Amino acid sequence: MDIKKYNIIFTDMAKQDLKEIYNYIFEKLAEPQIAIKLMKKIEAKIIQLKDEPYRCMEIHIKSKNKVYRRLVVENYVVLYRVIEEKGQITIFHIFNSRKNYLE
Repeated sequence: MDIKKYNIIFTDMAKQDLKEIYNYIFEKLAEPQIAIKLMKKIEAKIIQLKDEPYRCMEIHIKSKNKVYRRLVVENYVVLYRVIEEKGQITIFHIFNSRKNYLE
């Protein structure tokens, strides 16, 4: 039995989110090693979704009237959707978990 592997696509917004997180930790907090380590950890967790994209809980974002899945990596939240017909996982946003992203 073949296990389906999904392609992972990042929206421009998700790419910008990652860049901002990295730059904040690297430059503002002056912690380059922590910034690099966090980026590697987020990347590894996202790659794991290729094998089990439905393992994360669904959440409803009221302001967008959309349903996403939520992957938690340390104190960051990755919002994504599985597009089954394309065999694709689309990463939409990556937030600090202290931000109220449900509204």
